[in-house]
Amino acid sequence: MSTQTINSRKSFILHKDSLDILDKLSDEQAGKLFKAIHFYQKKQEIPRLDFALDLVFTTFFNQFKRDDENYKITCEARKLAGSKGGKQKVANASNCKQKVANLADNKSKSKSESKNKNVNEECKLELINHNDKSELDSFCDKMAINLKEILGRKLNRNIATSNWNKEIKLIVNNDLKIRGEQQARQDLIRCIQAVENHFGKDYFPVIQSAKSLRDKFIKIENYLERSPQAKKDNLKDEFLAMTRNNQGGF
Repeated sequence: MSTQTINSRKSFILHKDSLDILDKLSDEQAGKLFKAIHFYQKKQEIPRLDFALDLVFTTFFNQFKRDDENYKITCEARKLAGSKGGKQKVANASNCKQKVANLADNKSKSKSESKNKNVNEECKLELINHNDKSELDSFCDKMAINLKEILGRKLNRNIATSNWNKEIKLIVNNDLKIRGEQQARQDLIRCIQAVENHFGKDYFPVIQSAKSLRDKFIKIENYLERSPQAKKDNLKDEFLAMTRNNQGGF
């Protein structure tokens, strides 16, 4: 579907579970986020944001892409159904005298169309799943890079990141699967932020790689729960201190 067709839509969907993230944002951040959503929906271009807000926007962007793909499929299905309906009326009028003779041929054609429709639906579903997979990989890449930058500063050395994307993805897809992908992503961001804020403090788990982050993920969450001040500081800086570079803009 062309960008012009998508832009012709008069509405878009905001899912309720996606809006939970607003509780973690300041009023200023929330305002910038909604301006970014407006910018994307109007121009179909990715807005320039600071790294923290870009992570938040990514979850909305991925959902918008899925919704646009579903909208495209719906439009194509309706167009195909309308085309078939018109052609069928013409065929019925011109072939009414040959109804019996064409019965076997119509049955064969119906089976063929049904088979083709199933194949098309499977291909569309595969395309959607592929897009979802690519979006999750992109998110995990960002998280792996961010964790590498944090640990590089804390440990004052270069960090090798072999298989870090895989470990991060296992946290979202396996370890936190029961929480749902949206909540799992938010909890992952929260724990990486905790590494930034509390690395080296008493009782905070030792994190030196994506694997150790995964192995000690629950311990990090327990640390934040046990320490009210740590939890408060982490919530305050959760989306601000994930990058040293602030104030993007669009």
